[in-house]
Amino acid sequence: GWTDYRLQWNETEYDNIPVLRLPPSMVWLPEIVLENNNDAQFQVAYYCNVLIYPSGYVYWLPPAIFRSSCSINVNYFPFDWQNCSLKFSSLTYNAKEITLHLKEEQDDDGRSFKVEWIIIDPEGFTENGEWEIVHKPARRNIYKSIPMESNKHQDITFYLIIRRKPLFYIVNIIIPCVLISFLASLVYYLPAD
Repeated sequence: GWTDYRLQWNETEYDNIPVLRLPPSMVWLPEIVLENNNDAQFQVAYYCNVLIYPSGYVYWLPPAIFRSSCSINVNYFPFDWQNCSLKFSSLTYNAKEITLHLKEEQDDDGRSFKVEWIIIDPEGFTENGEWEIVHKPARRNIYKSIPMESNKHQDITFYLIIRRKPLFYIVNIIIPCVLISFLASLVYYLPAD
């Protein structure tokens, strides 16, 4: 979400309306895209309503399907792990016009902190038989060598560190190969007759 001071109102003057729900065509929306997407689709799946609060805070969370590719390193197969990144940035706005931030949440004591990991919804997540998620950090990157007038000066990158579950390969490839090699070496103990 973001804050737009032009959308603030005093609740007591407007029948204590706590939130407005408007179609996204009526409100300015940031053009945040997945830079390293795989299918050249930059649009969200469904343009749901925008929630606007009296403080001017605007909340818009449209459902989207992001497809990205990972470069795979199989040097230690089947005991390998991969680092897949999702890099989000503004398509048209530079760092002077829009500032990207990680989400902030509050702990039980009311102190706010930046969420520096990917939050995966357990309702929408399906375990994979071959891979498990080991770590899921998020990071705001500032590239000081690129001028602020460029839309490449900042981005938010989410990293999915995944590890292969090796049991299938151990049972079906490694153990049979070891057993066959062991049995092949027993041939030398057979009599020559």
